[in-house]
Amino acid sequence: MPGPNRARRLTRPAGWLRWASYALPVPKDVFGRKPGKGAAAPKKKAKAAKKRAAVAMTGINTYDSKLSDDEIAAGKHRQHVGGAWDEIGKLQFDFLVARGLQPQHRFLDVGCGAMRGGIHFAGYVDPGNYYGIDVNDRLLKAALSVEIPAAGLADRVPASNLRETARFDASFGVSFDYAIAVSVFTHLPLNYIRLCLYQVAKVMSPGGRFYATLFTAPDDLPYDA
Repeated sequence: MPGPNRARRLTRPAGWLRWASYALPVPKDVFGRKPGKGAAAPKKKAKAAKKRAAVAMTGINTYDSKLSDDEIAAGKHRQHVGGAWDEIGKLQFDFLVARGLQPQHRFLDVGCGAMRGGIHFAGYVDPGNYYGIDVNDRLLKAALSVEIPAAGLADRVPASNLRETARFDASFGVSFDYAIAVSVFTHLPLNYIRLCLYQVAKVMSPGGRFYATLFTAPDDLPYDA
C-alpha cells in the first residue's frame, strides 16, 4: 500500500476539495465491537442499516431522498449529485489515470451514484472491471436505465457490478487495484468515514490505492465542535 497519508489540492475548480490517498488496511475492528450472536435475515439487516444511516445523516446530506421515474427520465439525477456532470466526471478520471490507473485494473467507485465519473472509468477499464456502490437505489437505477445505455456501456458494466449498500459493502468476490470516493466523505459523519475505510480495506489488492475528496479542518478544532 502507499506510504504515509498525503493530500493534494485540486487545481480546478479553484479551492474545491482535497484529495487524499489512504494507507490501508485500517484496524480490523474500528468500532471495538465483538461479533454479535446470531444474524438477521439479509434483507432485514440491510433495511435496518439503511434506516440507521438515514438517522445519522439527517441534516448532513440528502442521500435518502428519492427520484421518481419521470425525474430520472428527465435527467434530474445529474443535478441531484451536484451538477457539473461533465467537468467533475472527467476531472476524477484524469486524476486517476495520471496516477497509474490502467485498463487491466479492477476499479471500485465508492458512492458511484448515477455514475458521473463512472461513465468515464467504465469506458476505460476492461469490460467487467468497473464496480460501484451507493446508498441510493434510485441513483443506481438512473445509472442502469439512462447513463449506461446512453454511453453504450451495457456490455461493460453488468447490473451485478452495481450494489445498493448503506454500509459500504464492496464484497463482490474480487479485489481492487484502485478505488475512489468523490464527494462522499464531505457528507458523512466521522464514524461512517471510518466504516468506509474499514470496508474498502478488506477488498483492496496488496499495493492498491484508494483516493477520496475531503475538507480539511484546523488541527486545533475541538472534536465536539
